[in-house]
Amino acid sequence: MIFHYTTLEGAQGISLGQVIEPGRSGSVWVTPELYDRGAEAANRLAIMAKAVSRVVAMDLAGLPPATNVIPVRLGGGLRREGGGLEIKLSGSVSASMMRFLQLNEP
Repeated sequence: MIFHYTTLEGAQGISLGQVIEPGRSGSVWVTPELYDRGAEAANRLAIMAKAVSRVVAMDLAGLPPATNVIPVRLGGGLRREGGGLEIKLSGSVSASMMRFLQLNEP
């Protein structure tokens, strides 16, 4: 299993379009790590610009090729700890075989 963390609005867009589109970086970012709280995912993955509240769980089969596996550096952002692991995928990811999970909040 691999996971993509997003906002409520992001999860709704993925569900409607049945695809995860690359972000501003031109990539889709996923992680093998499952966090149960949005704040924990944002902290470990140094997600700065959005309130993480949903996770998209998917199988590895059928994913576009990974271009990088990157440890999120400690102190990854001004207000985030880092230390998680991110995988950079090139291209869109089909959402047809995905499950959407709501994360617990503190």
